[in-house]
Amino acid sequence: MWETAKAIDRPSSVLLTQTRSNTVALRNAERYLSDHDLARFDTTIPFKEALRRSSESGRMPSASGYGLVANELIEAFNGLE
Repeated sequence: MWETAKAIDRPSSVLLTQTRSNTVALRNAERYLSDHDLARFDTTIPFKEALRRSSESGRMPSASGYGLVANELIEAFNGLE
């Protein structure tokens, strides 16, 4: 992630996907981002089998978490006005 952020040299934010709450892996990822001053969305996208199958069906399951990400983006852009 650090290499990508450095290479694009623009404001960016990391979206953690397929997360499982209260796991060492999630805590490590959050710590890595914090330690390297990489911005991230407050929302994380949880692991859900329905999300994995959505690429086959083309239908996004409800409560996927992506709506919350969209809200974060809207709030961020509204704050720029």
